[in-house]
Amino acid sequence: MLKWAMATHPMSYHELRAAIARPEPPEPVACPVCRLARRALLLWIEDLVYSFGVDPQVRREVRVARGLCSRHAHLLTEIRGMALGVSLIHLDVIDTVCEDLENRTAAPPGSAASADLADGLMARLRRGAAVARLREGIRSAVAPARSCLACEHQREVEELYLTTLLRHIGDAELAAAFAASPGLCLPHFNQAAALASDAPTLRLLIDAERHCLLRLRDELAEFARKNDHRNLGERVGPEADAWIRSIDHVTAMGSLR
Repeated sequence: MLKWAMATHPMSYHELRAAIARPEPPEPVACPVCRLARRALLLWIEDLVYSFGVDPQVRREVRVARGLCSRHAHLLTEIRGMALGVSLIHLDVIDTVCEDLENRTAAPPGSAASADLADGLMARLRRGAAVARLREGIRSAVAPARSCLACEHQREVEELYLTTLLRHIGDAELAAAFAASPGLCLPHFNQAAALASDAPTLRLLIDAERHCLLRLRDELAEFARKNDHRNLGERVGPEADAWIRSIDHVTAMGSLR
C-alpha cells in the first residue's frame, strides 16, 4: 500500500525548491521538509481512509497497527469529509480489541474453585500468575503488532525530499534559496546528514545549515536584548517572532501539530 501511495506524490526538485523559497505569506512552520511532509501526509491519509473501505489488505494492516499513532491520528480531524471513514476505521479497531480481550483474558477452566483455597503460598502464587496472565492478555489485545502506517510513510517522504536536497545542494539556485531560508529543523538536518554519502556533500550541508542557524541565533539575541528593561523603548523588527521560529527549528515535526 505504501508504494502505491507514494506514487501519487512524486518528489521533484522544483517542489522542494518552491518549499525552500517559502513564498509569501509565510507558513507557520519554517522547515521546508516539515511542511512538505505535512502536505504529503494529509493527502496520504485521505487515500488511507478511502482505501480502508475498499481494500481488505489495508483494513488488516490498520487493525494490526491498532489505527494510527497519537501524533498522526490527530491529523484525521483536519481533513473535511473524513468523519464517516474515521468512524469505520475505529469501529473496526475497537471490535478487534474487544474480541482479542475476550479471547485472551477469559478465565481458564477451574479458576473459580481456586478462589476457595487457603491463603497460603501456593494460593498467592496462583493469584500472582492470574494477574500476570490478565496483564499480558490486555497488552496483547491493545498493543499494536506493527508500526504506524503513517509513520512509515512519513519516513519515506522525508527521505525522498532530503535525498533530493542532497543531490542538488551544490546547485547555485538551490544554494541561494537555502541560504535565504530558515533552513532545516535540527532533526531533519541530522536525518539528512545520515543520508549523505560523501564528505563534500556533507560539508555543503553543514555550511548551509550553520548559516541559517547563526542568523536565527542573532535574531534571538536581538529579541532578548530588546526585551531587556533597559531597551524596552526600541522598535521590534523581524526578530519579533524568532522565539516561535526557534521552537520549530529545534524540535522537529512542527508540521504535525
